[in-house]
Amino acid sequence: MMQSLGRHDASVAPNNVWIAILLGPLIVAMIVYAETFFGIVDIWLESKTYVHGFVIVPVSIMLIWRCRGTVSAAPKRPFWPGLIGLLTVSGLWWVSNRLGIQAGEQFSAVTVLPMVVLTTLGVNATSRMAFPLAYLVFAVPFGDFLIPSLVEFTAQFTVGALNLTGIPVLRDAQFFRTPAGDFEVARACSGVRFLLASLSVGALYAYLNFHTNKARVAFIVFSALFPIVANGVRVYLIVLVAHFSDMRLAVGVDHIIYGWVFFGIIIVIMLLIGNWTSHRFGNKSAPSESVTTIAAVTTPQPAMAMLLALLTAIVLAVGPAFARITTETSGEAPSNPVAIPAEIVGWDGPAASESEWRPEFANPASQQFVSFSSGTSVVELVVVQYASVSQSAELANSQNMVMGEDAWTVKLPRVVKTGVSRGPAQVREIYGSRKGEERLVWYWYDVNGSLLLSMSSVKLQEAMNWLAGKSTLSTLIAISMPVDKDYRYTSEILSQFLAASSASIDSCITSSATRTTRCTADITQGVTD
Repeated sequence: MMQSLGRHDASVAPNNVWIAILLGPLIVAMIVYAETFFGIVDIWLESKTYVHGFVIVPVSIMLIWRCRGTVSAAPKRPFWPGLIGLLTVSGLWWVSNRLGIQAGEQFSAVTVLPMVVLTTLGVNATSRMAFPLAYLVFAVPFGDFLIPSLVEFTAQFTVGALNLTGIPVLRDAQFFRTPAGDFEVARACSGVRFLLASLSVGALYAYLNFHTNKARVAFIVFSALFPIVANGVRVYLIVLVAHFSDMRLAVGVDHIIYGWVFFGIIIVIMLLIGNWTSHRFGNKSAPSESVTTIAAVTTPQPAMAMLLALLTAIVLAVGPAFARITTETSGEAPSNPVAIPAEIVGWDGPAASESEWRPEFANPASQQFVSFSSGTSVVELVVVQYASVSQSAELANSQNMVMGEDAWTVKLPRVVKTGVSRGPAQVREIYGSRKGEERLVWYWYDVNGSLLLSMSSVKLQEAMNWLAGKSTLSTLIAISMPVDKDYRYTSEILSQFLAASSASIDSCITSSATRTTRCTADITQGVTD
């Protein structure tokens, strides 16, 4: 007993030195990436979808503390190749920062922390706490891109279940109608909150209760699929209750309360299934956290320790340092007013738009809201332009809304063919309604003359321009009109306007040196060039 105690005491001093070496770069990382970390916390505070992030960090710390015995006993030596990985992650943060890719910044900043641990303590010690470090990924607010797909699945599942039940239903995108009334699978009903929370709980449960990687991965996959299907069942039951109660029940705040109660039940069922499978397939050979073999822990040389801590701190700070340097040297991008066609053959205008429809885009360099008319048809033209890319001012941002304020009830965007020979062959279409008004919107993006239909393609094109050293001019073009008669008639009018105006719009949104048509940047002053 005395011999064992002596060996344990002998390892305390070396471990304290390694901890001191580790703390220095970690503190530097928390300082240089502080803005990104604070941004993550702000999203936790603002969005209920990601509020579970407040739990992730304490759980990760608790898990690291739980395995402190095995980590303390593990041999430690610097993993010098980790500096290359750390430089790569820091560089990815810089690229994401330059391109305004918030998720890329956040993932990179969070990944810096385990990379510091790997570089400082080495592979052996880091592997003993691999899951607690990897679990920090769940703190990153990431998942909004899943909402359209989840809404589509939930709508399909609900309509299919209603048909099987014998209830007649007519579906249009995420909207559907039964004899009892109308329903919508809104973004809040997508189940993305259930999915992210279930996935983080499932991953934690798998780590604590399964002891083979195959079993852990299987349960994590199950914890991702189970809430998606369960959310479809939830929406189906809500519609069923509303249908048979003549829309008296499950149509107001009670269906939200019911949803969270249902989610709690689903989590319990998921954990019970996990408990059954962990016993059914056995974990008799599960390793014990309390039984460790004390290995010889060497004390690093003072010079080597200082060099390791210094190099790690310098390398992890490369990305933020480059971001500051490039921001200071680049200066503000020119923000000349974006021009629009001064005339379109067959149409009167431009005139100031009187529509209440207003796309909401954060901090554009310039934007125009005008209208053109032909007979009784009035088409709104909106052009929003960005002359640079930054986190606070970028065209491709999930917070930008083509339909504007949330008061609009919006069908999911879809790609439609325009039928025009000149201009975009396809556009994205949104059908919105609000206060008795129905409106059809066609929109597309233009990045340095490339016509694009998705934010991801906009980001890719902006990245290619940046890598090639080119300046970027990113533009949203949207045309819209009220659905006065029917959808087909409105689509035909928009198609006619697009055919008449596309070439002029493309010419006007480019630089003035390449314009081939008459344009104006201020409809109150007339033609500018």
